[in-house]
Amino acid sequence: MPARPRREHTTGLILAGGLSRRMGRPKAWVHWQGRPLVEQVAERLAPQTVGHLLNTHPADRRHLPGWQVIRDQRPDFPGPLAGLEAGLSHCATPWLLAVPCDMPRLPTDLLQHMADQWQAGDRLLTARTQERHFPVVALLHQSLLPVIRQHLENEQRRLMDWQQACGGKWCLFDDEQAFININHPEQLSP
Repeated sequence: MPARPRREHTTGLILAGGLSRRMGRPKAWVHWQGRPLVEQVAERLAPQTVGHLLNTHPADRRHLPGWQVIRDQRPDFPGPLAGLEAGLSHCATPWLLAVPCDMPRLPTDLLQHMADQWQAGDRLLTARTQERHFPVVALLHQSLLPVIRQHLENEQRRLMDWQQACGGKWCLFDDEQAFININHPEQLSP
C-alpha cells in the first residue's frame, strides 16, 4: 500500500509535449507577464518536489536548467496519458506530481494540499475546484505505470477514462484563479 505522499518521495513533472493547436505555437515557451509559461510553472512546482522532469514535444530542443527533459515513448502524440507514462518511467520516487505547462498560477502548496486529502490506499488524486475538474493536475503513485501502459496499448487515450478505471479521487481547491490555463494567444495580453 502506498505511503502518504511527501516532498522527499515526490518527483515533479511538467507536461509540455502537446501540439498547442489553440495557441498555434509551443505554449510552454510563450511569454506571459514577461516570462515563459514553463518557467513560471517550474518556479512554483520545483520547491514542492525532489525530482524535476519536463515532458516536451520531440522536436523541441529547449530545456530548463535543473529539469531533466523526457519524451513520450509512443509516436503520434497520444496525449497527456503518454506524458504521464514517460514521467513514471523516469520517476525515481514513489510519487509523481504532474502539472500542465500552461498554469502559471498553480498553488505553491499543491502537493501539501493533495497529501492532506490523501487517504490510505489512494494511488491517484487530481485537482478540482467548485467549477471545474483538472485531470492533468495529478498526484499519482508509481504502481499505476502498468495501468497506463495497458490503456495506451489498447488505444484508450482519454485521461478521464483511465482515471476512473484506476479509482482516481479528486482534491478540492478553493482558489479558481490558481488553475487558470493559458491556451489562446488573446490570453497573453496583460
